[in-house]
Amino acid sequence: MSVRLDIKLDGVAVLRASGDGVKPDPAVAASLVELAGADGVTMHLHSDRSTVKMRDLQVIRETVGIPLNLELAVLEKMREHALELHPTMVTMVAEPMDVTGDRSVLELAKVRDLASSFVGHLKDSAIGCCVFIPAELEAVKLARRLNADMVMLDTTPYTRADKGRAREHELQLLENALRLSRKLEMGVRFGGGISYNNAEALAQLKPDTLVVGHGVMARAILMGIDRAVGEMVQTIARAG
Repeated sequence: MSVRLDIKLDGVAVLRASGDGVKPDPAVAASLVELAGADGVTMHLHSDRSTVKMRDLQVIRETVGIPLNLELAVLEKMREHALELHPTMVTMVAEPMDVTGDRSVLELAKVRDLASSFVGHLKDSAIGCCVFIPAELEAVKLARRLNADMVMLDTTPYTRADKGRAREHELQLLENALRLSRKLEMGVRFGGGISYNNAEALAQLKPDTLVVGHGVMARAILMGIDRAVGEMVQTIARAG
């Protein structure tokens, strides 16, 4: 099974917001990512829409041929945005206080009823449903009870761990959570802190998809999106 690559483009929208508010255009970046060989695009629509805009997502949805995965907080108004945009998939996340920060894992037990309703509306509209959770077996089981199609397992503890036993331990937790997810017939995505230094090791566990944002965008600023994405595609391919 080949591992797919999603590129998260929030960094492009953050850069635009820090400048003139017009460029760079995330929709143009999405087209370049597609041409460079990525399998999907991920973007996080924050509640205040201060970085990623509805228009960005609408243009990407209409013009880019690869799937759009939309990250959203578990809020009623965000659910309505998802139903309006109709992306390929929605990943439910906990929204950070700082819009320039990355998404956080969901504590599913605390938002269970709202998340269950959210999943039901998405499925009624034929939108795939994913939840961003820690690599914990109980979290995987709860995602299954919520009827999610996929889980995105947080790889940040692994990518931040010191080399050696700590990193091996985090990798084992990811593998255990992945195996249980497969057993429960859910797809698996990995996301959080993935870079050129750790993508191959993570890809060797054979998740369905790696979601990579800053790791690729930081390199793209220096060498261009096409080369940066191409190098990540090659890195994942080395996992076999």
